[in-house]
Amino acid sequence: MAVGMSVDLEREIRIFVFSETVIPADFDFVARLYGDRENYRFTDREIVFFTPDVSMAQIETEDIGGLADSYFEALRARNDTKPDRSIWVMPDHVRNDARLWREFTREPENHHKSREYMDNFAAALAAYDLPSSWLDDIRQGRGLREFGQVAALRNLAPLG
Repeated sequence: MAVGMSVDLEREIRIFVFSETVIPADFDFVARLYGDRENYRFTDREIVFFTPDVSMAQIETEDIGGLADSYFEALRARNDTKPDRSIWVMPDHVRNDARLWREFTREPENHHKSREYMDNFAAALAAYDLPSSWLDDIRQGRGLREFGQVAALRNLAPLG
């Protein structure tokens, strides 16, 4: 598995991690998380972190479309508040994949959602006005529930 989610329900933040070689089965894992009412809340702040070693080469446009369908289905089924912002941290070699992803997630309900791209994880925390002290908690997994592969969060560079 090359995908994971770390969530701090008290602080209302969710971090998706994509690392190594992402395969379609990883998207199935993410789709199941969308349906987890206890641990996945659409209202939480979201950071989507693509590690420098990530490869999306095995992901086809149909996989992205299927994941988008799962997302919108879960949103509709839960009649939840729609998120208005998502921050993505990604290396340059994944940016084209991200543009394709965005094209496949433009349903009417999502047209207002802002996706911002950051160069590093510290910038993502700053964009949400989160204290820099949270980075150490994230690296240590303190206060977080973790699902799947989130080991890359342990290696985040210190702020400064």
